Amino acid sequence: MGTDGLFVNPGAIGQVTQYSVNIGYGYANINQWHQASASFVDSQTNKWLTGGLAYTFGYADLAGDTMTHDIRVALGTKYATEKVFIGFGVGMRIMNLSSDRSKSTWYVDTDIGALLGIMKVFSIGITGRNLVQDAAQPKKNLARVELDKPRQYWNLAPRKLAVGVGFSYSIFNMGIDCDVDFTTDIDGRGGSDTTPSLLAGMEFMIKNVVSLRGGVAWDRVGHFVPDDDRFEPEVRLSLGVGYVSKAVAVDVGYAHDVLDASGFYLQTTVRVFLP
Repeated sequence: MGTDGLFVNPGAIGQVTQYSVNIGYGYANINQWHQASASFVDSQTNKWLTGGLAYTFGYADLAGDTMTHDIRVALGTKYATEKVFIGFGVGMRIMNLSSDRSKSTWYVDTDIGALLGIMKVFSIGITGRNLVQDAAQPKKNLARVELDKPRQYWNLAPRKLAVGVGFSYSIFNMGIDCDVDFTTDIDGRGGSDTTPSLLAGMEFMIKNVVSLRGGVAWDRVGHFVPDDDRFEPEVRLSLGVGYVSKAVAVDVGYAHDVLDASGFYLQTTVRVFLP
């Protein structure tokens, strides 16, 4: 919901009525991937329309000095009552990608998402991500970086279909998602593989101020292992804590791959809610 919708499901931006500004930093130790982002969303100015804008800078030391400038714009519509929420959104992604093995390349693609909420208790969402480019370029995804072995690539914008369900009651929230990657060649045989991954998480709120979170992700795409010339799946366990008030929210999260001692991820976010 909110700014997360810019990256996950543009139909979910209006699930919470807010005008917010978001800044964040993330780090993945596997390839020393740093990401700094800034975004804002508006779902309160207009009763029917939602929108947002985000910019993310990324740099990876251990993936060919990959550098990205990633811009996202989303526009959506919503219908909300006490009993039902219906959201639909379209997002555009414009990314500049460069590395020590490839020249600077501009990439443009589109996400489409929808969300249905019932009684503010149950929700189901569906998202298609990076839908255009693979159809236009079936033999080459432009948003990819060549790795240490021939035919192996790090796809930064694979075509995906994601479906998720959520449940919220009192101080408890939980969600389960299935994320299917149609682009990444995980076995190194050429072409594209269809690879589903599963994710689940839960959150407990303490006095509507402090949130405690935990989750697990079975990421079957995972990361590339040069010595084995293939992608290695990840099983990540995550923990997070957050603070939220009417004016500001702060979140910190940590995830660790139980299959690889060096596979850990950090994420921190600060959100400011404007009147």
